[in-house]
Amino acid sequence: MSWQETTITQLRLLIGDDNPSSYDFTDEQLSKFIAIGTIHVDTELAKWTTVTLGPYAVDVLNSVTITPDFTTNGAPKGFAYLVVLKAACLIANSEVRRLSKTSGWKIKDRGSEIDTTAVITTAKDTASNFCNNYEEARRLFEQGSYSASLAIFSSYRSATGDIIFDTQGWR
Repeated sequence: MSWQETTITQLRLLIGDDNPSSYDFTDEQLSKFIAIGTIHVDTELAKWTTVTLGPYAVDVLNSVTITPDFTTNGAPKGFAYLVVLKAACLIANSEVRRLSKTSGWKIKDRGSEIDTTAVITTAKDTASNFCNNYEEARRLFEQGSYSASLAIFSSYRSATGDIIFDTQGWR
């Protein structure tokens, strides 16, 4: 199983983009977020390359590739979790920027009111939650708890109902 097969599904479930009939993001877009997340995590954990089995070479310009594949090279599963959490953080912050162009304003006119500030507040809170979860999981990883984010990704099933990951690891 490659990193795309496992991490895209994890990321979709984490960000709530799990309805195949109306995905918000394509697999290609999510792959790019995961690849960029890999760059961030690999850089932030540079002192732990003997543990993470990095550094990782990432290409997002031609075809999205990550070499070596961190889901099959023996790296701790916690590294993959960190990459997915970082990708979720990046997506959530991207959504805040996107929404800020069309939301976050309040108009009052002769007793009528339109208020879209709650949209931005909710998006900011979501981004903050994803990013804080990533930072906490990274801190625990650095302290030696390589599966610290297991609770976030514990047992889940694919769209066909097959268990992809549980407490026994990748399937």
